[in-house]
Amino acid sequence: MLEPASHAAVDLLPIADEFDVLPEARVVEGLGFIELSRVALAADSRLLQVIRRAANDRFSAVERRRRRDDAPAAESQVRRVSRPLYQVKAEFFKTLGHPARIRVLELLSERDHSVAEILADVGIEATSLSQQLAVLRKSGLVATRKQGSTVIYSLTSPDITELLRVARTILTGMLSGQVELLEDLQEPLAAPQPDR
Repeated sequence: MLEPASHAAVDLLPIADEFDVLPEARVVEGLGFIELSRVALAADSRLLQVIRRAANDRFSAVERRRRRDDAPAAESQVRRVSRPLYQVKAEFFKTLGHPARIRVLELLSERDHSVAEILADVGIEATSLSQQLAVLRKSGLVATRKQGSTVIYSLTSPDITELLRVARTILTGMLSGQVELLEDLQEPLAAPQPDR
């Protein structure tokens, strides 16, 4: 049976619809009516108050949970956006600022390696290698996968291999310029001519 919804029931419609607070009531769209199976909601103001309070409590709890869950993500997103690109780049290059990390990336640019293979090639203590691999993992430059009990490391992007190649090219150019300067310095100086 359909009855016109009272003012109080109309206020409750969005809450009832969104949170399924009234399983025994169904909103008839476009008509502003509520079909009640056993309860005449508009007639019983005490029931309306209890349901409204329950809906508000549930809404508040849901809203608090949503805000709590969204807050860290929103804050980190604001932090990421508010940091200048040059700072992000500096942090990226800082990650590359350890010889063991560079060597690990060079090895992984050739192929994927297990920790034991990396340890043998890098030549540092296992605990130190573990720390360096953790820095590379945290920065997102390397990824891991398990093959049985073996942990295999790989690069997350082929661009890292390209970055290492470009760095080698830059360093080669810089060092060749220094070699030329060294050769110039090693040439004997001509004896000064006496003044006439």
